[in-house]
Order: sequence, then structure tokens, then C-alpha cells
Amino acid sequence: MNQNLIGYNGKIAFVNLSVDNVEIKDLNLQMAKDYVGGTGLSAKLTYDLLSDNDYEDLMNNPLSEINPLIFATGPITGTIRPSSGRYSVTGISPLTKIWGEGTAGGTFCISLRNSGFDAIIITGKAKEPIFLYIHDNIIEFKEANDLWGKDTYDSQQMIIEELGGDEKIKVLTTGPAGENLVRQAILLTDTGDAAGCGGAGGVMGSKKVKAIAVRGTKGVKVADPKKLLMESRRHLDLVYSEKEKKPPGPSSIDVPDMGISIGIKGSPLEYAFKRNSGCFSCPIMCHQFLTPSNAPAGEIWCAPIIDTAEWTSLVDGKKTPLINAFGDTVYVGVPTYDDNAWLFGKTLDLMGINAFDVGGLGHAGDGSWLITCYRLGIFTEAVISPIELHKVGTREFIESFATALAHRKGKLGTLLGEGVVRAAAYIKDHPREFGLTEEQAEKQWEVCERAYPAHGMINHHFYEKWIATPEAYQTPICAILWALATRDPFGSHHSAYVVYETGRHGNSRGHSKAVYFDENAGCRYLDAEGHPILANQTGQPEKGKWYDCHNVERKPAKANFTQGTPQAVKYSLAYGIQNDSLPLCDHLFPFIACRFTPWDSPPRIANDPAKSTDIAIASRLYTAVTGIPKSFEQLMEDSWRIWLLERAIHMRDNDRTRADDTFNKYYFDRPDAQGVSIDRDEFEKGLDMFYELMGCDVETGNPTRAALETYDLKDVADELDKLGKLP
Repeated sequence: MNQNLIGYNGKIAFVNLSVDNVEIKDLNLQMAKDYVGGTGLSAKLTYDLLSDNDYEDLMNNPLSEINPLIFATGPITGTIRPSSGRYSVTGISPLTKIWGEGTAGGTFCISLRNSGFDAIIITGKAKEPIFLYIHDNIIEFKEANDLWGKDTYDSQQMIIEELGGDEKIKVLTTGPAGENLVRQAILLTDTGDAAGCGGAGGVMGSKKVKAIAVRGTKGVKVADPKKLLMESRRHLDLVYSEKEKKPPGPSSIDVPDMGISIGIKGSPLEYAFKRNSGCFSCPIMCHQFLTPSNAPAGEIWCAPIIDTAEWTSLVDGKKTPLINAFGDTVYVGVPTYDDNAWLFGKTLDLMGINAFDVGGLGHAGDGSWLITCYRLGIFTEAVISPIELHKVGTREFIESFATALAHRKGKLGTLLGEGVVRAAAYIKDHPREFGLTEEQAEKQWEVCERAYPAHGMINHHFYEKWIATPEAYQTPICAILWALATRDPFGSHHSAYVVYETGRHGNSRGHSKAVYFDENAGCRYLDAEGHPILANQTGQPEKGKWYDCHNVERKPAKANFTQGTPQAVKYSLAYGIQNDSLPLCDHLFPFIACRFTPWDSPPRIANDPAKSTDIAIASRLYTAVTGIPKSFEQLMEDSWRIWLLERAIHMRDNDRTRADDTFNKYYFDRPDAQGVSIDRDEFEKGLDMFYELMGCDVETGNPTRAALETYDLKDVADELDKLGKLP
């Protein structure tokens, strides 16, 4: 181990399942400095591991044994710093067929960090089902035939019991969906913390790895504990007011939590609420722990309850039909938080299915695929069998749906296991197999495009509230982030909403301090010194004149992709990469807006910007932990280096060009709720400007030699040049 490495374990484990071999290598100091950790480190490891020929095979089959599945912590993981309970999972996504990255929370990451490794790289395929047991620099292969077919809850308990019942052992496992190579399969730990990255559960299943169990006792060494404590306290002081020196405790059902407790409070599920909970070292406690009488107990947050409650509300009439600005029928109203909504979400967790991706099948508010096509009469009972869609919202439906998808039962269940977009594309090309006319097949494809705007990923803030609501309007930064993405970009870029604040989402979840407002380009934030945080936009109102974004009249205006948007995208990408590489929770970082406020409370506007923003805190935390001096500007440079390397992975191995940096034509052709469609020419001009800012070739959208060498990536430029792929 390099003795100069503080804040890292200094070890990377290469696990080759095909030959039952583990090779442990030292983490290079320069690699740690340049790529930080988490997804940044994983991007570097992936680039070095894969040759062009390897990736050509992976393009055809991301579920092949050569796909490197990487689990990585970062220097912040496991420290006392708030929101340090995160790790990254990366690999070639079965869902998108391109490199995908994601982060997850919970407590598994702490055991992984304390086990002695900064990253675990799994390649190859086991001959029989196994699970890995990692403990203090040791990795063991354990037989898992009796675990194959078990759900994610039972698997964890059986493994812990087999290893002696030590409750400090943490297990990350796939369910039946991953075993059956479902492309949207997740990995789950505890009772509700999941990792996806576009089908990580399916990759685990393809390698015959049921689970990873970790028991670590090594602890985390930091360079400057006093400075780390000081910076952590400062962050908490910024997050909470003087009256809230203690973060809201577990006894309060009103802890700010993206609106989930708000949905549960006053609903039929309130009786089951026990406490708020969160990831390791979490100051906001955004999870809820419930114990319903007729369903598994556990934690829940976001999609596994919100989206399933949307499905349930279709049955009890709380969702009513509405013709939106696109001329499409959507269903609006209050989601139904009841026992069946909970059971649906937990059943998906047990099967190891991505509940968020499933949301696009029936998420009534934002436009669904399966539900809409069923209600339009396109999908008959014969098409959707054995899924009992006519019983949606009932226990019978839940069982039939989860079983059909996880076990690939029936023609539709088998297709859904390939991903919704692939399923819809197949139906479009083979209408007669499903008894459909060509017109019906085209219509169902249009509905799918609405729900899945780009790269096979479900709509997630592509348009904010684009149904017929007064506050709906376009957000150019979101469109460009989606076009550039390799996965749902808002897994780590929620801070982008600080630029185009909707009053619903933003850093600190929809309750920003105050903003500079420009009706053509959205909102822009400056830090306490007046420096741009996400955008270098000109033409701002007079400095020091603050506007309450919740009280600004929003006028219909064509989305502007050139006034500050390219700069905002560049900064937002860097912030997201920082979140995923240190890693930190993007609900809290970058710290741009003010304190947390529940959705149903008035926003708290800070009078002093210096007391509600601190965009450099992440770099100071890195320095405190590692002892490596790193300014805000240097951390931003590191983030852009990582983005260029990620882009190099795609251009080298996936032949990605500018033509891939787009989204479905549906969103160019249809107006938003204010009657304004995306101007394709303006969108392309915005991309031009972004490429130029990043040093990329405008024609291909890919980095030039000059850009790569500027960020110390000469070896990457040389390889791309040798392969004839450098612009």
C-alpha cells in the first residue's frame, strides 16, 4: 500500500469468478488524486480493463462474463461527515448497453469501506451459484445453490445465519429477477436500499453471484479529524436553523423526506408508520420504516411507494382522466397510500425489480405505457396475460405482475424482462403477433416514447409537470443533461433544478432561498461573493436584488438553450460527478440552496446568502479526510476530467457520437403545457456551445486531443488516435 494514501484503504480487489481467483493490487496515489473515488475511480478502472474487442462483445451481450461489475467507496464514505453512507456500482448496463453508473445508500457501504478495499471488481462467471464473503482484506467464495430462487429478504437472513449470525455482516443481494437476467433488476440491501445502474442485478445473476456479504472492522483513517468535524458542523449549521440545532428526530413523522411522509400522514398507511430512518450518518432521515399488518415490514422512500401508490389510485377513483397539452390522456389526482401500494413496492423489492422503471408502466401522472395502452384498448387481456391488469391495485394484480416480470412468464412478461423500450419496439415491429393493427402498434410506441424519453430510461424530470398545470414549463438544462446521459441523469443531478427552480424540486428539495430570474433562460444562482454557481450567464438583474422564486410570475417563453444553459450543464455535470465520486448524497450536495422545508410548508428565505450557500465545502471535506490539498476549482477540474474519460469510454467502445446525444422526437414535436415545443435548432446550438466549453469537437461531440491532454489524458488520446476514433 502507498503509505502516502490517507483517507483510502489503498487496495483494489480483482475477482475472476471463472478461475476462482482473487488478485489484490495497490491503489496508485496519482489515480486517487485524479479520479477521487466512487464512480470516478470506477471509470478509470473500466477504461483500463476493457479493450476495444472486449467491448464489441459486450455491446452484443452486456450479460456476458467479461462485463466488469465494480463496487467502489470513496474517501468520504464511512466518515462522520453527514451523508457519507454511499458507494457506487458501475458496469455495462444490460438496459442501455452502455457504461452505466449509480450510487446507493444504506449501511452496506460502511462494512465495504471497513473491509480493507477501495473497490471490488468482479469479472467472469461462476460454475455454480455462489456468494462472496469479504472480511478484512479476505475474499471467500461460498456455495449458494440453496439461495438461488430466494427473495432479497430471505437471502440476506440465510447468509447472515450461515456466517454465524453476526448482525454486523451486511449483505447486498439480487432476487429472482436478477437470476432470470431481467434487464432492470436491482441489488438490494437491508429492507429498502437498492443499487441499479441499469440492471446491476442482472449482471450479478449472469455471473452466478447471488450476493456479496461484508464484515469490516478496519475503520477509517482521516488526515485531519478536527477539520473534518469542523466542516461537518458547519454544514449542519447551514442545513438547520438555530431553532433546529438537533436534526428532526425519529419520532417526527414530518421530517423532510421528498414528500413521502406527507403522503403517508393522513393516509390509510399512517397506522403502520414507526419511525423515520436514513443512511449512515444522515442528517435528514428521508426514509420511513413501516410495519403494515399484511405485508413485509421495512424501509421505503421514493419510487417503491410513490409510483405504486399511483397505480393503486387508478382503482379507487382518486386519479381522474385529463387531456394534457400534448392531446394525450393522463390521470391526475392524489396517490393512494394504502396497504396494497406498500405491498406492491415491497414485492418488487423482494423480487429485485427496479420499482422506478416499473413506474413508467403505470405511473398515471406523467403518462404510462402499460396502463394507457390497456385503457385505450390497444392491449387486451390476451396480450398482457398472465398479468391481471384488470385487477390493478389488488393483491392478485401485484402477485401476477411481479411474478410475470421476475420469472419472465408469458409473452409480455418475457418482453418486459428485456426492458420496456425493447418490449414496445418489438410490439411495434411485430403487431400481428399481438393481434394489433399497425396503427395500434404505432400508438403504443408513441406512448412509450412519452414515458421513456431517452436511452431507454424512464421520464424523470425531463419536463417538470408537463401535464396541464400552471407552473409547468420547459427546462433546457434538463433536456441537455438527458441528451448527454448514459443513465437517468437525475440520479445524481438534482441540483440542476437550482438553475430552473420549479418550486417543487431544487437543491434542498424545492425550497430555495431566492434567485435571480430571467424569463427566457430560467433561474440562476450566485454564491455569497456573487460568483456563478451553475452558470456564467450575462444580463443578470442588478446584483444584490433578490427575487423569491416562489412568487415570481412565470410567463410562457421559448426554452432558451444558449443563454447560460451550456455553462449550467457543465457545472451541473461536475457537481453530479463529485457527488458520485466522493461520494456524497445529492439531496445535500452541492450546498447551494437554503435549509430543508417539508413540501407542505412555506419556503424559508435566507436573508444572508453567505449563511445558505457553500459550494466549496465538498473540496474542503476531501482535503480534511485525505490531507491532499484540493480547492473548489481543482475538484471541478477533476470532475471534468472524469466526464471526458467517461465520454472516451463511450466513443472508444460504443462508437458514440453527437447523433446519440438526443432524445425522442416526441418531445421535439409536441408542445409543453404552456404550448411551447422544443426548438430543435436552438437545442442544437446549445449543444454546440456545450461541446466548445468542454473542448469537444462540435461535429462529433467527442473530446479532442487538446482537451484530453489538458486534463492529463494523453494516454487516452494516443489510444483513441491509434484506433482512428479521435476527432
